[in-house]
Amino acid sequence: MQSEIKKLAYGLIYDLKGRKSKVDELYDLHNIKDKSTKQLKRILIKHNVQSCAIAFLDEFGNDCYACAGLNNNNTINNETMFRLASISKLFLTIIALRLHERQIIDIYEDISDYLKIKLRNPLYPNEKITLEQILTHKSSIVDGNAYFNSFSSNPPFPEIMQFGEYKPGSKFSYSNFAYGVLGIALEKVSGMSLEELIQEHICNVIDIKAS
Repeated sequence: MQSEIKKLAYGLIYDLKGRKSKVDELYDLHNIKDKSTKQLKRILIKHNVQSCAIAFLDEFGNDCYACAGLNNNNTINNETMFRLASISKLFLTIIALRLHERQIIDIYEDISDYLKIKLRNPLYPNEKITLEQILTHKSSIVDGNAYFNSFSSNPPFPEIMQFGEYKPGSKFSYSNFAYGVLGIALEKVSGMSLEELIQEHICNVIDIKAS
């Protein structure tokens, strides 16, 4: 109920502020029919999308591309670069699940086994923290002040570690830093860098030539 009220409140605030989508038209159209263009535009405006680049297959399997909106007052086109941000979490998840399928790791086991250091929430020292909990944002690792302060420095990761006051696995709390810990674990267990892991388990698999 609370989440629905929040959504309604945010929607009203956006409307009051006049924060509407900047998508006035689609640019760099390729293989997109007029009908599809109108459908795309409706979707982008409905969700207040500020800018985007879209690639998809039509019903005949043809590659279709569309770019829309503005980026720093410049029209988005197929050369526009977007910040990767949390899409990297999806990449790490795919890698973790592929290693799990190959029985190289077990996502339900203690991540301490892969980090080679004991990782525990001090309030729950007997509760293990699993890779699965990190993947689902239930590890109790949180993005605290130490994490945000680390942007301007480079401390060892144990110094950035902060925990919520709840038992691992009992509560959802979105954490960027927890995925950094997951990345360290994947590197240690595989003996490969994240760049190499992404290349092997994602880019090579789906034939990405440049990224």
